[in-house]
Parts: sequence; C-alpha cells; structure tokens
Amino acid sequence: MSWTSTIHIPSDYKAVVLPSNQKVRNAAGKFSYKIQYDHNVLLVHYDLKLNRVVYSPQQYPALRALLLADFSAQKSPLIFAHNK
Repeated sequence: MSWTSTIHIPSDYKAVVLPSNQKVRNAAGKFSYKIQYDHNVLLVHYDLKLNRVVYSPQQYPALRALLLADFSAQKSPLIFAHNK
C-alpha cells in the first residue's frame, strides 16, 4: 500500500512540529513514512509492503513490530502556528 498526501498550508502559517522520517524493515516486510515541507506545501509519503498474505504464529512478532511502527508514525502530530 502506497500513498502520498499533498497539503497546502496557508502562507501565514509555519511548521512548528513535523514528525521525523521513518523506515522499518524486518522479516515481515517494510514500512516508510516521509515528510517533505517546502514553500507551504506539505507532502506525506507512506509505503507499506508486506512479505506475505498469511503469517505463521512464529512470524507474528515481526509483523506486530512492523505494524506498530506504522501505526505510531501515522499518529504523529503535524503542528502549525499562525505567524504574527
């Protein structure tokens, strides 16, 4: 699953908090989350690739770790403040 969101930020706002880029790769698959902010345009790139459709119980810890990193990144705040 891959997607990119483009968000246009009003020119009188500035970024205060943006999450850091993340990459996780393990036996279950790989995940990346990347933020780009330039000239009041915010691009959020998301990519999740699972290695399998069905996982055995022995593979659950790797899958869980990958999905927890994914969920954590998606809950990261994007905070902007009005320029005074």
